[in-house]
Amino acid sequence: AIDVYLPALEPGERESDRRYPTAFQTTRYHRSEETQRTQPESDRMLLEAKQWTDNGYAFVMVDARGTGASFGTRSGELSSSEIADYGDVLSWVAAQPWSTGRIGAYGVSYGGDTAELMLRLSHPALKASAPLYSDFDSYDDLLMPGGVLNTWFGETWFGLTNALDEVPGWAEQLAQVSGVTLEEFRV
Repeated sequence: AIDVYLPALEPGERESDRRYPTAFQTTRYHRSEETQRTQPESDRMLLEAKQWTDNGYAFVMVDARGTGASFGTRSGELSSSEIADYGDVLSWVAAQPWSTGRIGAYGVSYGGDTAELMLRLSHPALKASAPLYSDFDSYDDLLMPGGVLNTWFGETWFGLTNALDEVPGWAEQLAQVSGVTLEEFRV
């Protein structure tokens, strides 16, 4: 599932007259939420899109395979098949009539990881990658920092992602582990 945001056209201008470089971001945390329809002025994704489009860029946000509104199943987090999917999306973006064919990927945390991992695709349209924060080594940095098992992070993060992906029973598990409901996490 993909959201595409384009800069506003000037009066009398046609979309076919304009082409834009693209800022590209991925997420596994649902790119589109209810706030886009009910409170657009406070929706984080719409605000981020506006920053890019106001400066002459297209903005593309993609739900990872099997998350949010994207179809498919997940074989694991940051899997090679997930990263290969992004290569297909890069090709699709580059082929759009509004695209210059020049794409920069960026992100924080999970999105930073994917921005970094997309480099291994050597895709000709991917001209820049800016992982604003990525997990150099997810095992050492997140699950076992300093050699100590970070049980809270593992249980809470896996609970949150499984609950978001609507895996049966995980919303309740998340609330039990963290004391916070899935709805509260979404706010």
